[in-house]
This record gives sequence, C-alpha cells and structure tokens, in this order.
Amino acid sequence: MRHAASTPRYAALLPVLGRPLEGVLARFGVAGFAPLRQYLDGLCQITVQCGVAEAEAPFAMATMDYYFRGTGHVRGGIGALAWALVRVVERLGGEVRMASRVRSLEPVPGGFRAGTRSGEIRARQVIANLLPQDLRALLGAAPGALPRLDRLARDVEGGWGAAMLYLVARAPEGASAAAHHLELVQDPRAPFTEGNHLFVSVSGAADEGRAPPGHRTLTVSTHVPLAKHRALPPGQQGSYIGAIQARMREGLAALAPEWSENVVHALTASPRTFARFTGRAGGAVGGVPRRAGLGHYLSVWPRPVQDGLWMVGDSVFPGQSTLATAIGGVRTAESVARRLGLARGGG
Repeated sequence: MRHAASTPRYAALLPVLGRPLEGVLARFGVAGFAPLRQYLDGLCQITVQCGVAEAEAPFAMATMDYYFRGTGHVRGGIGALAWALVRVVERLGGEVRMASRVRSLEPVPGGFRAGTRSGEIRARQVIANLLPQDLRALLGAAPGALPRLDRLARDVEGGWGAAMLYLVARAPEGASAAAHHLELVQDPRAPFTEGNHLFVSVSGAADEGRAPPGHRTLTVSTHVPLAKHRALPPGQQGSYIGAIQARMREGLAALAPEWSENVVHALTASPRTFARFTGRAGGAVGGVPRRAGLGHYLSVWPRPVQDGLWMVGDSVFPGQSTLATAIGGVRTAESVARRLGLARGGG
C-alpha cells in the first residue's frame, strides 16, 4: 500500500525513462559542470556499471544519494556475511553442502535432477545463483533454446571483468578508524576503466583478524572490458592485465600516497582468477550494465527462466551489490513460496 500511495510521485520519472543521465543533467544545465560530472561518472561506473553518457537515468539517480546516505560495511568482510547466512539456513532446517558442485541440471517430471560430484539431488524448484551462460551450460541448452538466458548472457558479455589489488598496509597517522572507501580518478577525460578509475575499500580498525594490529586491508578494483580481454590471445591476456595493475599502483601512489607508501603485502587478481575461484564464465563481475533503454524494466518482477527454474544474483533485477542481490533473492523466494502454496497465510 505504501508504494501504491507513492505512485503519483513516481510518475514524475516517466519523462526520463529510457534516457541517459546525461540528458537529465543537460535539462538542468549542469551537464558541463566538471566536478559534478566527474563525481557522477565515478559513482555510476561503480554502481550501474557505465558512465553518465550511457547510464539509464532512474537507475543512476537512485545511486546519487550515496554521498549523503553512506554505504554499508560488513565487519569481518563479505565472508562473515556468507557464514552468517549459512548458519541461518541450517538453523531453519536447511542443508548446506560446500563440496558438492552441480555439474548438470535436467528437467524431469515433478521438478529437476541435479547431478553433483557427491550424487544426484531431486528438487521441485531450483534457484540458481549463476551467470546466465553458466546456467545454460548446466542445462546443456543449445543457443536459441532458452531466449531469455541468451539475452541475459549477451548483456553480461557486454559488461566487465575486474583487475584487483589486495593490499595490507600500515595505517597512516590520522587515518579514520572507520571502514571507508576512496574513489580515485587519474584522468577525468579518459574512460573510467583499465586502471584510470580505482575503487578502494579500506577496512576498519575494529575488523580484527583481517590484518596485523595497526594495519588495514585495501581492496582496489578497476573495470576491465570483457570483450577486449576475451579477444586477446591467451598469451597476451596476462600482459594486458599486468599493465592495468601497474597503472593501478601508479594511481594509488599519486592519489592516495599515505596508503601506497605503507603497503607491506600485496596479492593480485584478474578475470581469470574470478573464473577459476568463483566459476563465473569469463570472470564476469558486476552484473548487467544498466545502459539507457526500456528493456531493464521488463524484468522488474521475478519470473522463472522455465517452469520451476529461477535465477538470482547480479544478472537479474535489481542488479549488483550485496543489498540489491539480497532484495532480489527475497523477492524470488516469495514468488517461489507462492507457487508452492507456502506464502504467508497460505499454509
């Protein structure tokens, strides 16, 4: 009812549907204001996965209050959140199998049969936290057999991988004790990718166990165009990522020297790292770039890929971020529960 009452206010967004944020800025005469443009380009790149010139206006505008609202931080890192979710599932009677990777998925009467490394599992409904191309591969579906998966796979492939630096540094004098983020841009006139734009997450002083006393962890990331990375011969992909990571170090040294000068340990990662350790095809991260267009609104409500088979994660609405994927997961779970007659009040 709360959203229904707000419908007249939402109607004010209708003129900007399908338009890039740049058009909205131009309408108010601020598209050429460089400080605002740089801030919004960085913000849009790290949230909706494309800059002001491309970003679908309502999606981009939804992220513009981050400066005022702040961002959330999970003490102990995202792994702590994952383990908390595992404990909740088990407390509610569910079973979590860590070393039972699914190798195939087959529709059968009454549901699905999943082939895993520890045996066969039957399920009435399947909720897959996978990239669309990975789910398609599990199903053994030929291109064209599942049009929605094909379309989502193309959208993901037009997005990004990531080059990473995982650093441990002595906390400089005067550093904030709180976990916080830095957004660093070396050249605001160049694309906010390939080491030119860095997003840095700094752990808090209270995050025990992540670094030695007096030290912090820094997670430094930059966008890598998947299409460009994929087009390179395997032997050249490593040198391409290495050059990006060198530029990342240069940017950190120039724009955050108080941290760069105190680094005591470093690890790197690339799209190949994500592909190997997370099983995501091509190492794709960040979900579907929300470029201007009305197609994004066709998937506002959860719907199955095929009867009994659902998707969650950053490839489907509302997209990437811990909060967004959690919201999408809850909405999908509610839809599945209704299908099974388990919704609240439904028995």
